[in-house]
Amino acid sequence: MGKLYSFLLGVVIGFTLYHAATNYHFLYASDGLHMVHKIPPRLEEIYVDVRHFTPQDWLVHPELAAAVERAGKQEMITNAVGNAVKEAVEQVLPKPDDT
Repeated sequence: MGKLYSFLLGVVIGFTLYHAATNYHFLYASDGLHMVHKIPPRLEEIYVDVRHFTPQDWLVHPELAAAVERAGKQEMITNAVGNAVKEAVEQVLPKPDDT
């Protein structure tokens, strides 16, 4: 009976992992790991590190951006836009002296 139990446990674990990989994006952002429902379910973009995403990166991944928007986690996208604007301003304007 032990071999059958091990086999069935393996099937259940495998199905659970397949279901999670097909239906959810696992996003690593600056504030931690987020799980966002995929639109539509597929085996692409299972794990994405969005800590250093730029606005152009979000344009390259429109389905990921739509899933983030639908999940109500727009701050991931707005942080990327804010960081891009901040970097552009820092390149144009000189930094003030700390003296």
